[in-house]
Amino acid sequence: MHLCSTGLRPPVSVGEEAVVRLASEAGCDGVAIADGCTLPIAATLIMRVLHAGLRVGAVAAPLPERAPAPRKRLPRLSAGDRDERAAAIELASRACALASGVGAPLVVLDMGMLPLTVRWADLARHFRRRALAEGESGEAALMSALGERRATVGLALDGCRWSLDALVREAERRQLRLAVSLSGTPWGVPSPREGLELTAEYDRAGVGLVLDPARLSVLRRLGLPISGERLASLRAATALVLENEAVGIDAGYLPGLGEREDDLAARDGVAADTPSVLAGRPDSTDAEVVAAVSRSGYR
Repeated sequence: MHLCSTGLRPPVSVGEEAVVRLASEAGCDGVAIADGCTLPIAATLIMRVLHAGLRVGAVAAPLPERAPAPRKRLPRLSAGDRDERAAAIELASRACALASGVGAPLVVLDMGMLPLTVRWADLARHFRRRALAEGESGEAALMSALGERRATVGLALDGCRWSLDALVREAERRQLRLAVSLSGTPWGVPSPREGLELTAEYDRAGVGLVLDPARLSVLRRLGLPISGERLASLRAATALVLENEAVGIDAGYLPGLGEREDDLAARDGVAADTPSVLAGRPDSTDAEVVAAVSRSGYR
C-alpha cells in the first residue's frame, strides 16, 4: 500500500481537496493523515478520501484539536510531566478512534522533542558553515547537546513507556497497529537504539517502527551512524516506510530532490506488505510528486 502524506498539501492551509486530487493523479493507493491536519479537518478529509475511491492507510498521533498558535506546540507523549503526557495520550487516543472508524490499520506515533539548551537551528547553522569538524565551534555545540541528552533522556523514555502502555491497550481494543517514529537528531526521542528497546517490550504484531532513510542519513552526517546489525534490526521491526530524502541535515524532501543513500534506503529485511508513505515539502509541484511516485516504484 502506497500512500500520499497530507504534508505535501496541508489541508489546514490549502483545504482538503488538494491532497485527495494529488494522491489520485499520482497513482497512490490512499492518503496518510499526517502533517497539516487537525482532528476536525482529518474527519472531513477522510470522507473526501473515501469518496474518491482511495484508502486512509495511516493516521498520525497526536493530532491537534486546532492548528497550534505561533510558538506553541503539541503536548508530548514523551513528557515527564504527567498532565502534559495525559493530554498527549488523550489526543493520540482520539486519533486511534478516527483510524479505527475508517479501517485505517496503522497509527503513527510522534513521541516529541527534547528541550535541549543548544538549539537545533544553531547546529544547522554550524553544519552549513562546515564547522562540525574536530576543534570547531559546531563540534562543541554538538557535544554539548549530546551530553545534555544523555543526562536527561531517561525521564523522556519513561514518558514514552507510560504513553505506549496506554496506547497499546487502546490499539489492541481497536485492532490497530502502532508505528513509532524515530528521531533523526539528538533533539528528539526515541533514537534508533531507544526505539528498538522500547518496541521490544511489546508484541511486534502490535507495535513496530517507522523506517525513515532520510532521518538515518541525517544521523550519519552528524557523525552518529548506526551499525549494519542495528539497521537490520530496524528493518525487521518496520511497520511503515517513509519515502523521502535529506539535503544536508534537513530531512523531508521528495525522493529525487534530496541526497539518496542507497544502503539506508534499501528494503532488505522489510516485510513485503509493509505500507509506505511518500513525504515531501508542501511547495513540491505535482510533476515532482508524480516523478517521485514513479522513482519509488509505486507504479
